[in-house]
Amino acid sequence: MKRARLLLADDHMLVIEGIRKLLENDFDLVGTAGDGQALVRAAEQLRPDLILLDISMPVLNGLEACRQLLKILPDIRIIFPHHARRARLCGRSLALRSCRLPPEKFRCH
Repeated sequence: MKRARLLLADDHMLVIEGIRKLLENDFDLVGTAGDGQALVRAAEQLRPDLILLDISMPVLNGLEACRQLLKILPDIRIIFPHHARRARLCGRSLALRSCRLPPEKFRCH
């Protein structure tokens, strides 16, 4: 079975390395990005199936990066990781609907 191609985006290298270790047996990790602008460039070049994206990143925050990614790669799946401040992040993530994120791509658990 073909494994999904995953691109990781977080401005903390320790987080990226931890997630990489957790997911490397189940996904093809095609790259990482430390800021939103680098993420958009990497996604355009690498064409991943899935992006694990931190909301709070330098240069271009995760929400704005998501808007740009959906213009470039309209079928991309984007996951914002669960954080301790889930309620606040879910509220901020609702802003994604304004960038035409279809309901099947938007979930906040």
